[in-house]
Order: sequence, then structure tokens, then C-alpha cells
Amino acid sequence: MSLAMRFPAPEPVRVAPTAEPLVTRCGTPSRTAVLTALAVAAVELNSVGPILTLVRTGRPRSLAACSGRVRWLGLRGLLRLYPEANEAALALALGCRPSSDRRRDERWRRRELEATRADFTPDQVERVARGVSTHEAAQMTARWVWPVACEVAAQHTGADPAKVLALTGRPGPSPAPVAKARRLAAYLTASEKDVPLKALAEASGLDRKHLREQLAAVEDSRDDPEMDETLDRLAAELGRRLDEELSGW
Repeated sequence: MSLAMRFPAPEPVRVAPTAEPLVTRCGTPSRTAVLTALAVAAVELNSVGPILTLVRTGRPRSLAACSGRVRWLGLRGLLRLYPEANEAALALALGCRPSSDRRRDERWRRRELEATRADFTPDQVERVARGVSTHEAAQMTARWVWPVACEVAAQHTGADPAKVLALTGRPGPSPAPVAKARRLAAYLTASEKDVPLKALAEASGLDRKHLREQLAAVEDSRDDPEMDETLDRLAAELGRRLDEELSGW
């Protein structure tokens, strides 16, 4: 028997390809980053009920049913992606707090809180951080921002918010206040909140070519100082309402 048959060469070691290093971010997570972190954490922990509701409604209040573990995992993922963020402020925004049962002594509650914080593997935290980095500006964000932008724009033009949000499919142009409000809402959603055009088209039901024309028309109108001031004011109002929805979890 040959030496090669008696002592076969070992199989080559297959090294799994390593993922690209996570690029951390400076500053504080945006509203959509917070929302996305909760959604990714819910999927990671197989808590799909709130996610299904979010897909149907597009509103962050549908995540109010997220468990404490989902919220804490979302917090850990955000801090992994935004290492300089204020942990206490993020914990408050995500609703991460110890049990409010007054019958339990404070020392027991502190132990429970620390255990909840530590009860995640590094891989879970890493996946949530990468999920936020990848999906922060995805379709979910458009489905949340678009209806609120329609309300803000409708209030400005005097249109019925329901008519601005609804597409009837009937031939012919929409009434002027409705058309103007829809145009402003599209601009606020895409330009002010960085929602991709494809995601906006899917959320609004408008085709991308039409949206592109509307966005260009509104952008050109900013040459008028009065219109520029109006758009800044509407963008601030949209941000305020989105903050209200987040704080209402």
C-alpha cells in the first residue's frame, strides 16, 4: 500500500467569509432609525405580531405591543451603531424601563434591569445594528411618513386629508387644493425625510415619473422666498408630528 493511500492528504480548511466591518455613525439616531431598530429586534426575537401590524398600518404606534426584550435589544443595536449616542435618552425613547411594580424592592428591580440588558448575544446585537444600517430608509419608513405628510399638507392647502391620501383612480385631474397638497406631501416625504422615490411611489400609489415631476416643480418653487419659508415651516411641522407619534408609544 502506498504512503499516499495510508496517509491521505488532509482536506483544505474552508474559512467562512467575514462580513464587512460595521461602519458606526456619529450623533444621535434619527426617528426612522429608532423605528427600524424596534422592527429588526422584533424579527430577531420572533415577535412578529407588532411587525405584521406595522406592515398593514405603517404607523409606529403599532409597535406599542413590543415586549421589553424587543425594546432592550433595539437599544443595544442602536448603541452599537451609534456609540456616541446618549443611552439614557435612547432608553427613554424606546420605552426601556424596569418594572413599575411597587411591591418589588428596588434592589430586585435593579438586578432584573441589568439581566435584561445583558441577556443578548453579541451576534444578535450586531444583526440589529446592521439591520438598522441597511433598512433605515426602506419601505416601512415611507408607509409611516407619507400619511402624516398628507395631513400636514392638507391642513396648509385647506384640502380634505382623506382625499389627499386616497387615490380614486377616476380619470381627470384632482381638485386644485388636493393636487397641491399631494404635491407638497410628496416633496416633504422624499426631500425632507430622505425617503427613496421607489418607496414613496409604493406607499403613495403614485408612479415614479409623476412623482419626479412633482418634486422638481416644488424644488423650483423654492426660488420664491415666501414659498421657501412655507416649505421650511411645513417640514418643521411634519417633524413635530412624527416626534409626537414616537413619544406616544
